[in-house]
Amino acid sequence: MNELVLARDAAHLAGGVAIKYYGKPLETISKGGVDFYTKADTEAENAARELLKQHSKYPIFGEESGGDRDAKELWVVDAIDGTISHNSGLTSWASVVCLVDGDTAKVSAVYIPTAKEMYYAERGSGAMFRGYEAQPLPIKTTEEEDPTKLIVGFDLGYEGRGWKLDGVKSFAGDVRYPIAVGSASVGASLVAAGKLGAYIIWDVDINDTLPGALLVEEAGGCAVNERGEQFTRNDRTLIAAGNEMIKGFILGKIGE
Repeated sequence: MNELVLARDAAHLAGGVAIKYYGKPLETISKGGVDFYTKADTEAENAARELLKQHSKYPIFGEESGGDRDAKELWVVDAIDGTISHNSGLTSWASVVCLVDGDTAKVSAVYIPTAKEMYYAERGSGAMFRGYEAQPLPIKTTEEEDPTKLIVGFDLGYEGRGWKLDGVKSFAGDVRYPIAVGSASVGASLVAAGKLGAYIIWDVDINDTLPGALLVEEAGGCAVNERGEQFTRNDRTLIAAGNEMIKGFILGKIGE
C-alpha cells in the first residue's frame, strides 16, 4: 500500500475509534504530574498500530505504548493529539500518523474527527486538505507579513508553563490575537492552511511535532526550532510560521 494512503487510512481509523468516546468523562490514567491518558487513547492507537503492521515493515512508535523511536525509518502514531480536549468535549484534537525517514517526516496525516477534515502531505509533493465529502485541495501558508494582522497559536504542554507563558507574553501584544489551540498537530495544520500566522509549542516529543512540521513546510511555510534551524526529530520546540518574516518576528520576540 502507498505510504501516504496508509498514513491517511491509519489516522482515519484511529479517529473513528476515538470519536466514539468523544466528550465522555472517561477515567484518567496518570502519566505523572497533570498529564494523563484514557482508554480511548490506547484503543485508538492499537487500531492504527494493527493496520500499519498489516501493510508495512517499519517499526512503530506510539505516544502511549512507545516503541523504537530511534529507528531511521519508523511510523509515529498519536491517536489522540489533544487528550484533554477530547476528554472534555472540546473540538481541538486530532488523530495523527506520520512516517519518519531520517531526521524528518516523509509522509504525514492529521485527521480531525470532529470536523471530518484531513490534512496530509508527502515530502516534495505539497500539502493537501480534504473536507467532509469534498475533493482534496492544495493548501498554502499565509503570505501576510504584518504580525498585527495575524492570529498566532500556542500550547504550553504539562511542565514549565510559567516560562512558556513568558514566551507568549513576548509577542502577544504585537499580534492580532494569541490563542491556545489544545493540540500541536491541529495548530500546525492551521498554519499550513493559512488560518494561523504561526504556532509555537515548547518541549514536546516527536509525535507532537514531526507530523505538523512536514505539513507546514510542504505548504510553503517554515518549521524551525528555537534557534531558527530547520526542525528535526532531535528538537523539542517547534515554531511553525507562515513565511520567513513571521518566523523572524517570533524568533526575535521569544529570544528577547
